[in-house]
Amino acid sequence: GTFVKALRLLRLFRFEKYTHAFTSFDDVVSRNIDVLMITGFSALILWVFFGSFLYFTERDSLDEEMASNYKTIPDAMWMTLLNLSGESPLCNYSVPGKVATGILGLFATAIFGIPIGILGSGFEEVIVEETEDDTQELVESGTSSGDELLGSSFERWCYNIVNGFGSPLARAVETAI
Repeated sequence: GTFVKALRLLRLFRFEKYTHAFTSFDDVVSRNIDVLMITGFSALILWVFFGSFLYFTERDSLDEEMASNYKTIPDAMWMTLLNLSGESPLCNYSVPGKVATGILGLFATAIFGIPIGILGSGFEEVIVEETEDDTQELVESGTSSGDELLGSSFERWCYNIVNGFGSPLARAVETAI
């Protein structure tokens, strides 16, 4: 029943032959796996350290809700994971707990920012490479100007305006874009 329905998600891989999204993602991850693994390991260390630290600072809190959420280290790690992901569900921390969650927030920004930047620049590199490959194929096939790909004169005119060829109007449109 449910397992068979879950297999329907595999249909998403059919789109690969049209967009190559999964291949591009795999290329980006494989090129940057070392930095991503270091970032993940750093996140794990921070998670364990701050979870243990908050367990020691908040387990004897006078606030019952705080004490119940930090009564064991696994419970403290769950709350720390929520704090690490930016979801701060509790607010009645002790002074050392407030300092720790503030520092945790700063580290969390870096832990999430580094992979986002790496993946973004990696996708940019992959797209530039794919674009260069497509341009090279056009040049090798003898359609370097792309005239055979543009059917009507209107399509050619639009192409020239968008790419800034020809008139001063075309250059103005290209600059504005």
